[in-house]
Amino acid sequence: MTNTYQFDDSKEVKSQFVKFGKIGDSIVGVLVGKRFVESAFNQGEQVAVYELKAKSGSFHNMDDKRNPVDPPVTVNAGEFWTVTGKKAIDDKMRNISEGTVVGFKFVAETPNKKKGYAASKNIKVYNFGPDPDAEKPVENPEF
Repeated sequence: MTNTYQFDDSKEVKSQFVKFGKIGDSIVGVLVGKRFVESAFNQGEQVAVYELKAKSGSFHNMDDKRNPVDPPVTVNAGEFWTVTGKKAIDDKMRNISEGTVVGFKFVAETPNKKKGYAASKNIKVYNFGPDPDAEKPVENPEF
């Protein structure tokens, strides 16, 4: 039997993490899950990641020097994307349940108090309510 599936770079599935590289970058989508992963920066610390089924958005990736790269990445409806949490985001997401349309928007940068550290990104969280595109349960007709 021959294998018709070839493993090459064009078929590789990449992680879809939203990078907020430039003020104005945003994503809107339905919250489909929340999980915790090991922090890449602080060993032993858990970081929340929010999984979205996208409705719209765009954002800029960043180069090795943390500068935004043009053109922006377009977020297409129906794609699955992940937003990494931090305290300010996690506090706002505490009362958002799965199935809710939520938005994240990079609105400003605040200089870091620690010299030599990158500026903090201020990400606003928006609650747009239940997903209007969700399938409604079928009610049983009365007999």
